[in-house]
Amino acid sequence: MDKTRLEELLAVAVRDGKCPEDVMRAAEEGWHVQTGAVARADLLRSYRRRLGRTQEGSTLKEQTQRLVSFLEESSDEELMMIGATGDSGGYEAFLADAREERILFWMNMFSR
Repeated sequence: MDKTRLEELLAVAVRDGKCPEDVMRAAEEGWHVQTGAVARADLLRSYRRRLGRTQEGSTLKEQTQRLVSFLEESSDEELMMIGATGDSGGYEAFLADAREERILFWMNMFSR
């Protein structure tokens, strides 16, 4: 996926309330994008385990619980993980449908 396609997907994701507008503005500065297919079941297994090791009441616990809830409700068996590293050093991660037609979830626990 190229930067232009990510910007298109982000514009829709912001409009649909999937991620904040700040993420879209950061993408405009220039990002290097990597994508890879992931199995929903594998992510669900990993992040359920992580929930048990995350401090109660923490922001990370809340963010991880939102991700687990999203994965539990999703009917897609395969998702596309999109990682974007900014030219200025930032990083964002998203889950999209397998055909990379729309961003389904912003993994804000990875934002930096």
